[in-house]
Amino acid sequence: MRTLVIIGALVIVVLIVLGQSLFVVDVTEQVLVTRFGDPISIIKTPGLKIKAPFVDTALRFDKRVLRIDSPPVSMPDIDKQNLTIDSYARYRIVEPLEFFRTLGNVETARNRLGDIVTSSLRDEIARSTRSQIIGAERVLDENGVPVIDEEGLPEIKASESRTTLLENVLEAVSERTTDNEFGIKMIDVRLKRAEFSDRVQESIFNRMREERNRIATRFRSEGEEEDLKIRSLAGPPRSS
Repeated sequence: MRTLVIIGALVIVVLIVLGQSLFVVDVTEQVLVTRFGDPISIIKTPGLKIKAPFVDTALRFDKRVLRIDSPPVSMPDIDKQNLTIDSYARYRIVEPLEFFRTLGNVETARNRLGDIVTSSLRDEIARSTRSQIIGAERVLDENGVPVIDEEGLPEIKASESRTTLLENVLEAVSERTTDNEFGIKMIDVRLKRAEFSDRVQESIFNRMREERNRIATRFRSEGEEEDLKIRSLAGPPRSS
């Protein structure tokens, strides 16, 4: 009986040691192995791996593209009119050691990168006009005809000016993350929403209505003038 107890205890100890020594790296992961908190190796290939039991820790970092959703923020444009900007950015961890030393984990990265994206976006918005920020244009086919989507609506894409704005933001964010050795690669920065406050929108709509009314008045005036010209050329009506 004592022998069975000893064997059972040994089996349990072996299983615990193996559980602490062996770990699996998924194809979507990269692992930083630390010993008492100090990095000792980086594993980027998938498969069954081994580490020293009890003293080594495997920290897993995603290889896939990660997303940062920043909360909507009010930002002034070049004309000092505030817009509500709702944005997101995407990045990939390329150097786990730098990422671990500078940011520690994905949650910290999300907060710090979100602040950098918002700051860079604010700087660029402050240099841009309303049309550059909100600008969009219809997608045309090779014959210049607007493309219609599945819902029967014209397909819209960001204008060239807005694309340039976002490229500038991406460049600024990439420079700051590289200088700070975050160990990441920024993929892109995108706007989900860019709109004015209700009060500013009402002012814009009023100006649009006034402009349309001016155009309509001009067309009516030109039409009446053309009508008078035609009537004068036709002469007085003949009597029967």
